[in-house]
Amino acid sequence: MRAKTRSGQANLEQGEAALAEFSQRIQRLIQDKNITELDNADQTGINFEYIPKHTNDSLVAKTVWIRCSGHENDRMTAMVIGDTKGTKYSLFLVLKSRASRIKARVVGNLHQRNGFGPLVWPEIEELHERHPSRLYSNPTAWWNSEISKHFLDYHFGHHKGKSLHAILLLWDDFSPHFSEPSP
Repeated sequence: MRAKTRSGQANLEQGEAALAEFSQRIQRLIQDKNITELDNADQTGINFEYIPKHTNDSLVAKTVWIRCSGHENDRMTAMVIGDTKGTKYSLFLVLKSRASRIKARVVGNLHQRNGFGPLVWPEIEELHERHPSRLYSNPTAWWNSEISKHFLDYHFGHHKGKSLHAILLLWDDFSPHFSEPSP
């Protein structure tokens, strides 16, 4: 099910009407499909190791410059998922890293090591063994269709071929996460 997530500028009445329509649509879907669980997934960008370029001294109104070596824009994207029972599921994190200049290595990194290089991958595997979260890497630190497939398979793959209860996944602003299927 797809829903328009941004309709431009709207007034309060239009917003409340759209919310009521969406709520009724979801309630009908839950009843018609006998859905017993409702999950909500959302991605958010996270900046880390952020050092401001300057600080203000409280005693003297003098700007103090701090050298930050260009890493102030390091970021990652976290996909969080929870259900109506309050259960919070494992995070999917996408970290920013440079792609290799060697095309064969790029392909290997994507297909065998979640986008990480061969030197970093042993550390990532160890983290995967110790924690339920999954780590991925790409040059933009942004979600893409391949990571979306891994995310869905990780959280819902155990449902394949089984007659388990129906789950409705509300994926916030999911349109950029998918690409056209390849022929």
